[in-house]
Amino acid sequence: MKKTLVLLFVFTLIGCNQDPSNFQITSPDNSNQVTLTLNDGKLYYQVQKKNETVIGYSLMGMVLDDHDTLSNNLQLVDFKRTSVNEKWEQPWGEEREVVNLYNEITCTFKKENSEGVAFKVIFRVYN
Repeated sequence: MKKTLVLLFVFTLIGCNQDPSNFQITSPDNSNQVTLTLNDGKLYYQVQKKNETVIGYSLMGMVLDDHDTLSNNLQLVDFKRTSVNEKWEQPWGEEREVVNLYNEITCTFKKENSEGVAFKVIFRVYN
């Protein structure tokens, strides 16, 4: 019994050891994948469909009104994964019932050495 608990604890630790600068999220049927990478304070993303790259690693960022940018010196503050599987009925259209099925990741970033400047990036990956 003790050996089983120790092994379970070790496997739990290994499973939780995800690199915080590299996130992957897949569609519910695993056909689509989005990878977010934080490298040297810059945020990149890549999109794949059936293991073929659709969008190669691309830099992501924003330019603000005061010409400041949210594309470098970024730090990850938080991340959250969510899965949604719901149905809703539309009053008109070809399909009466619509299935809303996706996996989502929400990452919160802040700019190093800045006060109060934080933003969230949300990716929803559908089948």
